[in-house]
Amino acid sequence: ARFIAVSFPHLTAPEVNPFRPIDELFLRDAAALDVEAYDLLEAFDAGTDLLDYWADTFDHHPNAECNALVTAYLAEKLLGGR
Repeated sequence: ARFIAVSFPHLTAPEVNPFRPIDELFLRDAAALDVEAYDLLEAFDAGTDLLDYWADTFDHHPNAECNALVTAYLAEKLLGGR
């Protein structure tokens, strides 16, 4: 069985994300333990304001477009050119 860990970014502007240091610590620790880990922030264009990916103003969960981007990113990372 393959164990994979992912870090899903807080959906806010990356430069003001208060949880980014935790994401970075998680990714460093995963690497130190030889755990395959992916930073889902890489699924988005650099500098993208992730607020655009909220389900709506009062629901900060990822919307369909966000889920599609993350799915495509993970499919490429995990399945490659299969």
